[in-house]
Order: sequence, then C-alpha cells, then structure tokens
Amino acid sequence: MIQRKHTKAARRTPRCLAAAILSLFLWMGTAAAQGIQEPEMVFVAGGSFTMGCTFEQGSDCASDEKPSQEVQLTGFAIAKYEVTQALWKQVMGNNPSRFKGDSLPVENVTWDDVQIFLQRLNAKTGKNYRLPTEAEWEYAARGGQQSRQTMFAGGSELETVAWCSSNAENSTHNGAQGSPTNSGCTT
Repeated sequence: MIQRKHTKAARRTPRCLAAAILSLFLWMGTAAAQGIQEPEMVFVAGGSFTMGCTFEQGSDCASDEKPSQEVQLTGFAIAKYEVTQALWKQVMGNNPSRFKGDSLPVENVTWDDVQIFLQRLNAKTGKNYRLPTEAEWEYAARGGQQSRQTMFAGGSELETVAWCSSNAENSTHNGAQGSPTNSGCTT
C-alpha cells in the first residue's frame, strides 16, 4: 500500500482540497453517538486498479499522477457524502465555511483542522473515523471495480458526474444533489 508522508508542505493542502477530501471511513465502534448525526457510510469492495494517470486520461494529467501503478486494496467503508457544516458545528462548535448552509459541505478547513475534528468525532461516537488514503480515495472516486473504462466514476465528462467550476455557479452544493459514483459515494 502507498504511504503518504505528512510533512509541513502536505499539511498546507489548499483549504478547498482539504474540504474535498473530507470523506470519512468507519471501522467498528461500540459506544453510542452522543447526539451526533453520524455520516452515512457505504462499503466499497476491494480490488485492484490503476492509480494515477490512466490511458483514458491521455495527456490530461498532472505531473504528480505519473507514473501510474497497479494498486490492490481490501474493502473499506467511506462516507457517502461530504461532511456537512451541521456535523462540523456539532463536533467543533464553529463553522469556518464561506458558503453557509447546514446541509452544505464544510470547507475552508486545513488538514490539521480535520485531524482535530476526527479526534473529537471519534471521542464522541466511540468509533474510529479517519481520512482515506490517497489510493482509497481515488479508487472510491473512480467507482471501484465498476469504472475501468472512464476517466471518472460514471463517465468521462467531469460536469456530468461532479460539481466543478463550470457547473457549480461559484458555490458549494449539498452532497446529496451530486451524482452518485458506482461505489455509492456522491461527488
């Protein structure tokens, strides 16, 4: 499995990217949530995939997506939707987001903010939530085993499968309004 170093540079992940990757994983927990609306989780069956720049992407790749490599993953659970501002407020007591709305995804957070959020969420729920690895995130976002011939889960045109600058009207959107990937997550 690929290991990612958490250097100071890695922690300076742009706030927008940190919000985009703020999907949580669940491993077995025991204690009842203390009034917390826990994330809805979906199971992603394990398998192998080509991580990084694929043939279908052609030259439309960033330099850090090369060279591609074959990765094997075991099954895992991932949040179906992004972490909402409502959940962030329940856990953290504040809302740093620029685009306000309880059902909107939290944004304007750093990697370090997310680590504190996860510690507090785990303490409140008795569960073990964490950020996905880069490989787990890419596999789930591509739709797991079901999306081998397209650039993204569900298609090769970004605007048809996710909110992005060309269709989001300069705002964030409720994750439940997006297109579900073949893995069950919503983009």
